[in-house]
Amino acid sequence: MFHLISVGPGCGAMTQMGCRPSYPAHRSKEGIVTGSRQVRLATGIFPVISLLNHSCSPNTSVSFMSTVATIRASQRIGKGQEILHCYGPHKSRMGVAERQQKLRTQYFFDCTCPACHTETHSMAARPRWEAFCCNSCRAPMQGDDVLSCGRRGCAESVRRDHLASRLQDLQQQVGMAQKLLSNGKLEPAIQQLSWCQRDAESFLSAEHTMLGEIEDGLAQACAALGDWQKSATHLQNSLRVVEARHGPSSVEMGHELFKLAQIFFNGFAVPEALSTIRKAEEVLSLHCGPWDDEIQELQKMKSCLLDLTPTPVGSSV
Repeated sequence: MFHLISVGPGCGAMTQMGCRPSYPAHRSKEGIVTGSRQVRLATGIFPVISLLNHSCSPNTSVSFMSTVATIRASQRIGKGQEILHCYGPHKSRMGVAERQQKLRTQYFFDCTCPACHTETHSMAARPRWEAFCCNSCRAPMQGDDVLSCGRRGCAESVRRDHLASRLQDLQQQVGMAQKLLSNGKLEPAIQQLSWCQRDAESFLSAEHTMLGEIEDGLAQACAALGDWQKSATHLQNSLRVVEARHGPSSVEMGHELFKLAQIFFNGFAVPEALSTIRKAEEVLSLHCGPWDDEIQELQKMKSCLLDLTPTPVGSSV
């Protein structure tokens, strides 16, 4: 028991992407378009990986196949540049204060990575995906207890706690819409989500996580109705929020591109589907091996679409 307690800081969480039913579809595997979420399976001891230092904005990504952990470069790493791994708290998922607290509690050090240094000295009170915007001109609101519009000439101001209360109410309304959606009440769900969207746009940043969730819910409802074009439009709006928060080459972006590829596939939008499949493969390949379920599904979709694409026939001589 003493040894198990002692190795805590050197352990790593073993995770995999679990599939979950998401967007109803009539041609994909088991009749659904699948979403994905990260599932924690166990805690493992990986001596070599433990040699890597932490960064809240790492240049590697880890994936697991059974009990084997694989580290891949998620961006170009120059000669002599340090290889960095994220111990869990990532800049795109947590604010600097929460990351520092978690790292201090579990790993007993104060992180001084560039991401933490930049956020600590930044004047921005909140990251873009948590920011409020001006109701008059849509510019970012700045300040502490009282927020003021950041655009010169705009005198709009509001208390932060008032907007926080509005956000809490909005979250409850979105939750109600999601329950309607899960119960198959699609039209009421769309009406509720559309109202939530209008409300959110009046005080939240265009890249706020809540707006992304609303767009994703609308995409899911439209897919359930078989309106693949509208579903794709809403999902593309959600993708912009995901990209702003997690980055264009993030694993989160890869999973969302996978969903978009399924939507295009089910809507017979062949050029759009093939283009999205290529992008999804490029991003997911940075983080996962060729055995990954999503990568294999993308390859099956691509093969099916290529078989459907007519081959130009040249004139006979």
